[in-house]
Parts: sequence; C-alpha cells; structure tokens
Amino acid sequence: MTPLTPDLGRKAARLPWLNIARWFTGLIGIGAVIAVILNIADIERLLAVIRDIEPSWLLLALLTQAMTYGAAAGVWFQVLRADGRSIPFHALYRLSLAQLFAEQALPSSGLSGALLVVKGLVNRGIEEATGMGCMLVGMVSYYAGYLLAITASFVILFSEHDLRDPHMTVLVLPLLIVAGLFCLLIMAVLGFTFWLRRRGGVPHLPARLLSWLQRWHAGWSMLERLVQMLSEAPAALLQSRPLLIRTTALQLTVFLIDAVTFTIMLQAIGAHLRYDIVFACFVLASLVGSVLPVPLGLGSFEASCVALLHLFQVPVETGLIAVLLLRGFTFWLPMIPGLWFAHRELQASPPPGEDLDRRLENHTSS
Repeated sequence: MTPLTPDLGRKAARLPWLNIARWFTGLIGIGAVIAVILNIADIERLLAVIRDIEPSWLLLALLTQAMTYGAAAGVWFQVLRADGRSIPFHALYRLSLAQLFAEQALPSSGLSGALLVVKGLVNRGIEEATGMGCMLVGMVSYYAGYLLAITASFVILFSEHDLRDPHMTVLVLPLLIVAGLFCLLIMAVLGFTFWLRRRGGVPHLPARLLSWLQRWHAGWSMLERLVQMLSEAPAALLQSRPLLIRTTALQLTVFLIDAVTFTIMLQAIGAHLRYDIVFACFVLASLVGSVLPVPLGLGSFEASCVALLHLFQVPVETGLIAVLLLRGFTFWLPMIPGLWFAHRELQASPPPGEDLDRRLENHTSS
C-alpha cells in the first residue's frame, strides 16, 4: 500500500483538470450571481455601501472567525480526551486550518481533509484508530449540529413572517424541499458509514466495476483506505452520550460564531439586523449551498443569502456586499494559512512505530 502523503500528492497532480474545472465552475457561478444582482441593484448605492465600510468592524470579524477554528479543533480535543490521549490545542487548531485547505483544494468530497487530519494526528503519536474515531465523531456531531441549526432557522423564519405572504411562499417551499433532501442525504451517509463499519471494511466489488471506479474516480483508493481505517475506530466513542453532546454543542457553536461574523459584516456597512434573523439567513443559505450540485457552494450560497436578507428588508446592494465580505473571511482568507499548514503536515513523517500505511497493510492482510 502506498504511503499517505504521496497518495494525496499524486491525487492532486493526477486530476489537475478536474481541480481547475471545479474552481472555474464555482467562480463562474458566483460571477453570474454578482452580474445578475448588479443588473438589479443601484450601482451608485452599491458604491456608497463599499465606501462606508468601517475597517474596525472587519478587525473584529477576524477575531470571531478565528474562534470558529478553535471550536472545530475542540471537537477533536474532546474525542482525544475521552480516549485518554492528549495533543496541544494549538496543534489541533493548525490541523483545522489544514483540513479546510485540503477539502477545498482537492475534489474528493472531504476525503482528502479527513485523511490529512488522520495523518496529522498520527504524526503526533496518535494511533490511526483513534484518529479515525475523531473523524467519525466529528462527522456525526457535525450533522447533528447542522440539523439543530436548520430546525432553529426555520422556527425563526416562520415566527418572523406570515406564511401567507407570497414572498415567503416563493422562498420557503424550495427551502423545505432542499432541507428534506439534505436530511435524506445525512441519513444515507450515516447509514452507509455504519453499515461499512459493521462489515469491517470495503465490500468486494467485481473486477470490472473496481477498474472503472479506479479509472473514473481517482478518489476511490482514498475512500477504500478511509473505510478500512474507519473499521478500526473505537466503537466506545460513538456510544458515549456525553461526548456526542459536547461535540455536537461545539459544532453548533461554529454556526453560531459564523452568524456573529455575518452580523458584524452587516454592522460594518451600516445595516442593523437582529442576530437570530442573521443566523437563520446564514444557515438556510448554507443549506442551499450544501445540497445543490454547485462546486463549493459558490454562487448558490450568495444568491440565496441575499434573497433571504432582502426578505427582511435588507437592500440588495447591502446584502451583496455583506455576503461577499463574509465569503472572503470564511472561505478565501483562511486558505492562505491552510495551504501552509497542509504543506507542513504532508511533509512531516510519523514517529517510529506509528507508520500509518504499514499498520493498515498488516490489518488488511490479516
């Protein structure tokens, strides 16, 4: 079995066209949304909104956004502590930034980020089984926190607007459909994950089908290794209700802090909107970006968020600038340190006796 670091590196090199196409499609999407909104918006008012941005609010937004990566690292910290392990918190914080870069830069549906984090934990002396336990608990708690945030957002939306309002009908019906699809997707992912875990590995596939998967979906080898490691994850971690409650609360905190950042962006351009409404707009727009088949949610998140803000009397020009500022602080800006930390993790070597690939090979051959 090939080492993990070259595996991620070769994946990026083997699919440059897919990587470029993914980013190019996403940028076209967001560009199209901006173009449509600019045709609707008042350009002079838009420029006035940009001129009135207060930099002091943006500095505060940097601080709140930095806190989200602390909450994400806190999930792994809680899992490691429950398993009797310990890693300095600042190391986990760097891993959360590295994971962000890997998930956005490599088109593998999050597999690259998961394997990078496992490698980072192994580099620090944590067994890969415990590392996969961190990923497993993180995934379950993330979806649980996401569902709680979505439910709260719909409650806020329904409490603030009359359902007979035609604008509500136009927005809410598609959102309900998207939310239903998302819930089905969550159940399918979690069900498939637990099914594979009970089987103890990847099911045997026909040779021709396996060859097709390896040819047309280069991430299959990564998925295969991910599931093999998943079968080693300590089962007791998912059976710990206090651990799941704590990690779900931390995942929900990430959404709450992102909404704080969004509120600050609105304040920076002179818009005043209640925090709970901003939270609902952010979460429901994120839901649209997560479900629709648009690379990285670029374009779909921006369009839906501006529309939801407009439902609460926020001008289109103000909503567009606020959303673009938010996207810059939560997506583009963290990619810079994420690239640096991801490179360091990929170049690092695990300590003696903790070679991830050798142990995996021994496990699969036994």
